[in-house]
Amino acid sequence: MKRKPIIKPEVNPCFFYGEIVKWDFREKITPAHGKFVFRFTVTFANGAVVQKEEGGFTTRKQCQLGREQAITRLNNHEYVIFKVTVRDFFDYWLYYHMIDEVKITYNTFSHYKGIIDNYIIPLIGNKKMTSILRDTLINVLNNIESPSVLSNAYAVIGGAFKYAKSRNLVNMNFALSAIKTKRAMEKKKKRSEGSCKSIKRPTLTLKQILDLFWLCKKKYPDLFLPLIITATTGCRVSELIAIKFTSINIKKGEITIKNQLGRKIDDSDVETGDVYKQTLKPKSHAGERKSAIPEFVVEEILVAKERYDYWKSITPGFQDNGYIWYQLNGRSHGKYDYSKPFNALKSELGLPEDFHWHDLRHSYTTIMVENKANLKELSVALGHYDELLTLNVYTDSDQINSHGVPEYDSFIDEILPSDEPQVIDCAFSQSFLDYVLPNGVA
Repeated sequence: MKRKPIIKPEVNPCFFYGEIVKWDFREKITPAHGKFVFRFTVTFANGAVVQKEEGGFTTRKQCQLGREQAITRLNNHEYVIFKVTVRDFFDYWLYYHMIDEVKITYNTFSHYKGIIDNYIIPLIGNKKMTSILRDTLINVLNNIESPSVLSNAYAVIGGAFKYAKSRNLVNMNFALSAIKTKRAMEKKKKRSEGSCKSIKRPTLTLKQILDLFWLCKKKYPDLFLPLIITATTGCRVSELIAIKFTSINIKKGEITIKNQLGRKIDDSDVETGDVYKQTLKPKSHAGERKSAIPEFVVEEILVAKERYDYWKSITPGFQDNGYIWYQLNGRSHGKYDYSKPFNALKSELGLPEDFHWHDLRHSYTTIMVENKANLKELSVALGHYDELLTLNVYTDSDQINSHGVPEYDSFIDEILPSDEPQVIDCAFSQSFLDYVLPNGVA
């Protein structure tokens, strides 16, 4: 299958200048055409120097005041040198900043591009970035009906305008207040419709999880290990298929999650069969973490390692990659290889049709919350960089043990992930072990 390459659009060179690092104002106020102007130079991080002039002042005193205000705006990162359009900015932000610097995955690129192409550019693409106000962005968000697309739009708009502010491309970042207002509007709408709570994904009860464990081991033993790892750690399927035996600390009963498998932006030199199985970093810095695993999961991993060594010894051409969930030739499984047996399990147990594999992550979270897990610890265990994401997506706020959690006034996009991977010993997960250890399953 021939893959269409991503072609980057040409953008204004000013986007590559970097931040403003220095400015130099002339002391002299200059008369010009019966009025007054002041001149200065601005130096950017890449060494580029731009000459600037501001004029039209009636008196010398007004010009002097304008000069002082310009210096203040530069100090506050509020002075805009280049007035670019929204379209030009998002071309740079998506194709050069997010791909080259943030190194987003192909799926993230596709989602973001869809939002930009379908909602942002058609409505405000030709406007200058400096003309975008809170109501402008609210109007964009109001045109998005799908809750999942709206959630991604919050990330796109929030992240993009925060970056634009850091690069002196907007005077003020109105994205924060626009997103807060839109969230409040959505909450009010739900309240008027008789439902204050967000619509959550379906989750399984404890009994349903135990039944799922028992039947899976009985009828689909090859799926049992990935199933119990997901249900007892809340890991994503892209993280699950990347877990190797070397990621397990048997003595501590601990899994280190530090990668995921998926598609990179540039896959031109990758064989077709491996396009969606490339090793990637987690979704964020917080995605690199350690998760405690119950004793019966450790035992299953030990058994799986014995099977792995056996198949390796008798299979010609076996690829010794060390994946815990592996095909008979040693290659990793794909993200959807669970589908057929998992759907059969759901059908036999009478589970909801709209219960998906990812909802095991939601079920894990629900059980942790019911067992009074600390929200901050839980968010780290899930690989979130902030408790607010856990609160908004996975839980109902009235169930939360909020000890140690800051006030929720700051919007999630304003909080940057730490430069260091967040790791937790997940001691609180022991309550999960005590709660779900099935008799006769381990």
